Amino acid sequence: MPTLMENILSLEAQASELVAKAHREAESITKRADDEIAAARTKLAADTDARLAALERATSERCTRELADVESDFQAACAAMDGISGPVIGAHAAKIAAAFTQG
Repeated sequence: MPTLMENILSLEAQASELVAKAHREAESITKRADDEIAAARTKLAADTDARLAALERATSERCTRELADVESDFQAACAAMDGISGPVIGAHAAKIAAAFTQG
């Protein structure tokens, strides 16, 4: 029949084994958690980069369209001014001068 001392030593060995097993499990859980956090960060960074790239493309395309519209308006205004003949400008200048002299 085992002695009380043997029982105590056996219980201590079992307790030590359980504590060691708990430490191993804790380390395993910590490693899995760290891996999951790293994977989540990587995915978040990739998603953020993709959204940023899409936003930059959309902004660039919008700016290109708006610049083309402004250029078109400018060219139309220049063409309209070029279409005004010298005699028309002279007639308007004469009317303005007459208005000042009559005043």
